[in-house]
Amino acid sequence: MLRGFNHNTKIVLLYFLSFLLVMIYSYINQSNELKELIIKSDKFRTDYGFVFRFIYLAIKYVPLIIGVSISVITSYYFLKENNKF
Repeated sequence: MLRGFNHNTKIVLLYFLSFLLVMIYSYINQSNELKELIIKSDKFRTDYGFVFRFIYLAIKYVPLIIGVSISVITSYYFLKENNKF
């Protein structure tokens, strides 16, 4: 996927992707429209509200988990390469 880039560019791109995913999580977490939509769906039908809440939480936390994981894994490989553990 990143074959055309040198090593430093790959590291910067991975950290940028990690930052972008954490910002997506932050936006979803602060969004009032989505919170109001969950409240409305809970009032409409309970089973729809549960399914919608599950999908909302999955969409909310997946970017956070992937973003933090990319950052941690990239840092580990960077430190491993420089320190030769």
